[in-house]
Amino acid sequence: GLSVAQVPVMHRLPMAQLPASDPCRRSKDAPVVSLQQALVHRIECDATALEQNRTTSIAKNALKLSQDRGGCRLVQQALEAADSDEARLALVETLRGHIWEVTTCPHANHVLQKYIVTMK
Repeated sequence: GLSVAQVPVMHRLPMAQLPASDPCRRSKDAPVVSLQQALVHRIECDATALEQNRTTSIAKNALKLSQDRGGCRLVQQALEAADSDEARLALVETLRGHIWEVTTCPHANHVLQKYIVTMK
């Protein structure tokens, strides 16, 4: 069989399948690209979207996740990976009002410590 790199056909990214708000959406006048370039572009966009969805899910569930051994590690990793103090604050926003609960939890207290240490 042919690999993607061996396919010489030129393609446009499938415009009709992308919502107008998609940052990866290309205009109808976008230059024609190879199938390989289109696939790489789509994978990169999908990976970015997945990471944003993952971070949003972690932020919405940070309090519950923090109270679990594996979940607290997930929240700590997200805090380390966050690119700004605002992003870190968004990740721990659900902890607000629960500080006593967090500080006395054998798992969640590590999330609070990581938040303090990672703030710039």
